[in-house]
Amino acid sequence: MLMQHMPAAHWSVQSSDPLIQGAERADSFNFNPHKWMLVNFYCSATWFANSTFVETALGIEREYLPRVKNSTSFVRDYCNWQISLGRRFRSLKLWFVMRMYGATGIRSYIRQHVDQTKWLEERLRADGHFEIMAPVVFALVVFRVSHQAIENSCRDKVAMQQMVNHANLSLIKEIQSDNRVFLVGTTIKGNEVLRASPGATFAKQKNVELLFSVIEEMTTL
Repeated sequence: MLMQHMPAAHWSVQSSDPLIQGAERADSFNFNPHKWMLVNFYCSATWFANSTFVETALGIEREYLPRVKNSTSFVRDYCNWQISLGRRFRSLKLWFVMRMYGATGIRSYIRQHVDQTKWLEERLRADGHFEIMAPVVFALVVFRVSHQAIENSCRDKVAMQQMVNHANLSLIKEIQSDNRVFLVGTTIKGNEVLRASPGATFAKQKNVELLFSVIEEMTTL
């Protein structure tokens, strides 16, 4: 039997929001509430549509372990849901967040970051110096300085790509050296790109505006 598992450390927090479609078809998924759900580091949650399979595979039941009264079944022991025999207790701090914010509060918090991300995407597109390198989903914008923004008459595609990559690597270094905001880069199909993710706990719209102004300033230097 095949199982569909969603190992979504960050974005599965969106499962609390209707923005996610299709997640209910998974047999299991795992996510980290400490990354985007206001829970202190660290907390990892796993959901199973049917726990029977994982308990059968990983269970270590023994005859000397307690049973439910008037039943031949064992007490449900969550250590049988994972390879190791135990984890530190994480449930209480997750419960506090859920109790304090509720589903509505958590969804509002997530949507705030999604809206900030869409705002940043729109400003980058409108600027004319940048191109979006991947679909903007949830709270991540992947972009780069476009080849149109670089004044050069070079017609060799390889040389032009190297020039654009150099420009983007230089931009990342300039932004990191500036210390007002923090961005990291990555590579997509040989293209050097920048990653912006407005998802910090206390991030406000003004912080995203500062991020864009720094990117814009460093690009025009």
